[in-house]
This record gives sequence, C-alpha cells and structure tokens, in this order.
Amino acid sequence: MGLEGLIKVKKRGLIPGLKAFFYTWSGESPPQDTSGLTPVAAAVHGRVDFTWWDSPMRGVPPEFFMVEWRGFLRVDEPGSYRFYVVTDDGSRLYLDGKLVIDAWRDQPPTLYMSEEVYLRRGFYKLRLLFYCRYRFSQIRLGWIAGGRSEVLSSDRLYHAISDKAFIESGAPGLAVEAVSLDGERTVCEVLPCALKLPSADDYVHVKIRVFKEGHLVYDTGEYLTLFGGDRVEVEA
Repeated sequence: MGLEGLIKVKKRGLIPGLKAFFYTWSGESPPQDTSGLTPVAAAVHGRVDFTWWDSPMRGVPPEFFMVEWRGFLRVDEPGSYRFYVVTDDGSRLYLDGKLVIDAWRDQPPTLYMSEEVYLRRGFYKLRLLFYCRYRFSQIRLGWIAGGRSEVLSSDRLYHAISDKAFIESGAPGLAVEAVSLDGERTVCEVLPCALKLPSADDYVHVKIRVFKEGHLVYDTGEYLTLFGGDRVEVEA
C-alpha cells in the first residue's frame, strides 16, 4: 500500500565462487556427511574442476580427505537442466537440499548425470560433497542446458558473506516488521537492524512492512528473497 519503490535491495551480499571446506577422515569407509567434522582448511573456488595428483592445498593430506562446497547457483533462464559430475572417488550433489547425484563410492574417474530437473529463474542452494581415499583424485561439476554442456563457473556460483541481512534507512521514525514464509516475525523498531538467517548458506523469503508513528505506510505484499550480507534500504 502506498509509496511504490519504498523498499529496495541496495547491495547484494553474494560474491562469486563457492566456499570450500577440507576435512580429513580415516577408517574403512568415508563419513556419510561432514557433521561432527572440523575443517582443516578452507578456500573459495570459482569452479569445481580439479585433478589432484598430490595434496589439494596446504594443510590437507593427499589421501583420506573430503571436500564440501557450499553456496548458491544462479539460473537466468527457466527450463530443464541436467547436472553432471566426473568423480574419483565419491561425490554427492544436493540442490536446495535435495540429493540429485549420489556417487558415494571408491572408483576411477567416472561420469554421473542427474535426472532432468526443471529450474525457475533465480537462486538455488548448492552443496557438493567429495571424498578421496588414495593419492590422485578428480572432481568436476557441470550442467547440460539447451543441448550444451559446460562446467559451472563463477558467473553461476556464489556464496554469501554473512548470516545476517541488514535493513537500513536514512529517514527517522521508521519501524520495520519482516515476516518469513513460516510466519516468523522480526520487528525492527530502530534502523538499521540485522535480520538473522539460519546460516550463511541459506536464504529467506520475507514480506516487509514499514510503519511510521505506529501506522502502516508500506507492505511489499510479495515475498523478497534475501541472502546473508544483503543491505535493504527503506526510503522516506
């Protein structure tokens, strides 16, 4: 209601590349997940397309290691896509929390493809797990779209810089209420304020209502998608 364009995302908190976390493991079988493991190294990778003959990076052994890539995939054109990995040894690919490729086994470099997935325009949470048992390992992540295959790179892959989105305004006397899809409410009686996300690897959908002197002056009506580090400006 009223004041069209009152709220806008002034700056996105997404920057190119996926966060990569390296772990070590031991025993007969690799862990099924990274829960309970502590990273021994971390990096940001613009793409996942690696062949490691030795250690993948300083502080990580050449054998018995795992990598977890986390971030977001940007889709510009709605349509049907297939994802693929080339993996030695095992890998698992998740899109918005759904397992789309399961190749969790010891093997030489092997190609796996997902089922066809319909994607809308926008961002999707992406998570890729990989493990290596013995020296020499390989992992590549890509997709097939419009009959063309390509390795996913930093023009498609992003990560967030924070686990908070920020709401700010240069106008005095404004208060804001943010309502998520599940009905959780965050009230900011003084701006700027921080909107907590579940983690930096998540996004939230919120409606934002703006109040002045206790009266509702604007309601986005539709849900906005916010990422960690986003700066939302409420104009006068």
